[in-house]
Amino acid sequence: MTSLHNSKLALYALVAEGFFMRLGFGIISFALPLYARSLGLSLAETGVLLAVLGLVKLALKPAAGWLADRVGTKRALIAALVLRSVVSFLLAFASAPWELFTIRTVHGLSTAVRTPSVNALIAEHGDEKAMGSAFAWYFTAKSFAAAVGKAIAGTLLTLASSTIARISGSRIAL
Repeated sequence: MTSLHNSKLALYALVAEGFFMRLGFGIISFALPLYARSLGLSLAETGVLLAVLGLVKLALKPAAGWLADRVGTKRALIAALVLRSVVSFLLAFASAPWELFTIRTVHGLSTAVRTPSVNALIAEHGDEKAMGSAFAWYFTAKSFAAAVGKAIAGTLLTLASSTIARISGSRIAL
């Protein structure tokens, strides 16, 4: 295989990773505030919970970029993907508000590590004359997946609530 072929495969893999990770977190981003409210968080607390991700990313991205430069972008990306998988797993078992805040903090850390690594890898494997296109495909896939994930979450919650209502004979308002 040629180096150009390997670079294209690497770009396809990065776009696929962006799509599937954002698809999953699109679902989570729709359901998380609803779940937080069901655990008793106020609207203000739910807003803070949602903001934790961005605040942690903001605080840690410079250090995460430095780390990616030191350990290598591939290793940093793998570590970020492992952390994101842990976040998804832990969310399935979270039953207290403090657990949600902790998980969102880890999610922020994973995103802080992932972003500079992915961007560096896209720059490394992208064609110099089509760099804009490489980044555009990646971010388009992520944006599309986030929208689809939210639609899937709404649909799944609607189906689940109607099924539960049918079984229990009561009406559930979501």
